[in-house]
Amino acid sequence: MNFIKKCRVNKEMTQATVADACGVTQATVAMWEKGTCFPRAEKLGVVAKVLGCKPEDLLRMAEKRRKVGA
Repeated sequence: MNFIKKCRVNKEMTQATVADACGVTQATVAMWEKGTCFPRAEKLGVVAKVLGCKPEDLLRMAEKRRKVGA
């Protein structure tokens, strides 16, 4: 399970709730969870706070995904 989705599910939040709290669309959250895109730098802090993790955790996840895809 994608790290972002795991955090969201652990907090018992819907994609729509996360989207509203982060100021993005539900479709954007779905793309984060599918791994087709990643939160923009200016959103990392907000996304991390909403999901209850650290921005570094999100960056680590993105780096790991990039290495796997390379």
